[in-house]
Amino acid sequence: MKQWNKKIHGGNEKLFLKSEWVPINELIGEKKVLNHPLLHTAFFLILKKHIPKYKTVLLSLCTATRPYSAGRKWKKYIEEFGNRVDLVVISNGGIVPKEFWYSYPFLNYDAGIHEDDALYKKLMYERMMKFFKKHKYDYVVANFSPRQRNFEPAEQSLSKLKADCFIKDYTLVPDQTTYMKAQNQGWIGGRMFPDLDPIIFQKITEYINMFSSKK
Repeated sequence: MKQWNKKIHGGNEKLFLKSEWVPINELIGEKKVLNHPLLHTAFFLILKKHIPKYKTVLLSLCTATRPYSAGRKWKKYIEEFGNRVDLVVISNGGIVPKEFWYSYPFLNYDAGIHEDDALYKKLMYERMMKFFKKHKYDYVVANFSPRQRNFEPAEQSLSKLKADCFIKDYTLVPDQTTYMKAQNQGWIGGRMFPDLDPIIFQKITEYINMFSSKK
């Protein structure tokens, strides 16, 4: 699959008409991305337009590659899980279900290095709460390691959502033990793609199999 050049405007108009697109430089840099009104609007439009297909959802981080499906991780997830769970990217740009991966502005924004962890965590928590209150999922597999800043807001939001009966159950993969086991064995799958390490990938598969088989 061909990778998209983020410096070239692109994407379908499911969320924004071309007349609403903004200059590329407005969506470069984490603080700009986290604060830009267009990306906040994109999230609320996704809340309105997204229709869950499966009762289980797999969440994982975005990739520098666009579209996300051109990246090694998401390509593998589509091949292995795409016919059993909804696939949703968690990003500086928001919460992006698979049907919007080719929608503007998700081929173009480029957050780059971390600039504001506190704001990132706050927005992720708030968006997770709104997303899963609006869209009915029974089970959530959240693919965030304890080393990632996503882990804390994911745990906080999902535990609250479960306690309030918006979801039935969830898991965060890898946990500390699984992560350290993969690390100690030298990242068989390659350090650049830790979630595809056989040890971690097996855990993700186990939970997806368990959740997607529940009646």
